[in-house]
Amino acid sequence: MDATRRRGLGKGLAALLPTAAPRPATPSASAATETRAEEPDSGARGYFLCDIAQIRPNAAQPRRHFSEAELASLAESIAAQGVIQPVVVRRLPAEATSPSDGARYELIAGERRWRAARQAGLDRIPAVVREATDRDALEMALVENLQREDLNPLEVAEAYRTLVEEFALTQEAIARRVGRQRSTVANHLRLLRLPAEVKEALESGAITMGHARAVLGLEDPALEVTAFKKVLAGRLSVRETERLVQHLREASARGRGRRPDPDAQAADRALARIGERLQRALGTKVEVRARGARGRIIISYFSNEELDRLLERLERES
Repeated sequence: MDATRRRGLGKGLAALLPTAAPRPATPSASAATETRAEEPDSGARGYFLCDIAQIRPNAAQPRRHFSEAELASLAESIAAQGVIQPVVVRRLPAEATSPSDGARYELIAGERRWRAARQAGLDRIPAVVREATDRDALEMALVENLQREDLNPLEVAEAYRTLVEEFALTQEAIARRVGRQRSTVANHLRLLRLPAEVKEALESGAITMGHARAVLGLEDPALEVTAFKKVLAGRLSVRETERLVQHLREASARGRGRRPDPDAQAADRALARIGERLQRALGTKVEVRARGARGRIIISYFSNEELDRLLERLERES
């Protein structure tokens, strides 16, 4: 992706949509007009009224959960006022179209509006057509949802993982494209290591990302589930959860036959702070482990490209 497009994504939705707002498309207006509208030329108004039946949702859409109550409310608003902001679509290649569903376009951004418009009985919806690769489409959808704060933390994490695993983007590259800090991307990716029932609670909103990050500090799935259940039962705050995690770590150490040593605990906290500084500097997970005066620094990477970036960074600093 060239630099111009990267900057455009960083600006968010304003870079995806035309400057002129469309007239609302209402059920009565769409029913009174012909059922098929042609796309505009490049110099035209920038959007067109597209048959809703010709638009297919994007299977890679980061958002997985849509509140029925919120959709019903939006559908009611659309029925009264029409669709004010266009959805963003891309043309489907000929081999991806199917006579059975009649789809000619795939959604990039605006699935909530598209679903609510269908629910409101609209035949057509204002749409902007963009040329976009699979990666572009995922990035645009992610930017839109992040700006609207429509995604739960796990949906964000899954989208980041797709960009890492399927499109070989580094955490640093992802952060640039979606306008986030590298540490934010790294923290979301760590959530994917949570036990299944903790993930479900995070996805449903029963716990927050702050709770989940604290629980991850136990680095033991069984202990993480134990902590999670105590958090729910006691309705603990994030700060209380952090204290609980510290208590469970100390109890685990005692169970392994080691007495907590205040000096050792202070040293552990100092090493953790050093690890956090290295993590911020390198943009990836870093662990610092010590045994007496000796120890190890473990630097994680998630793709070959990220390994190359880390090597270049370390060579520059040497």
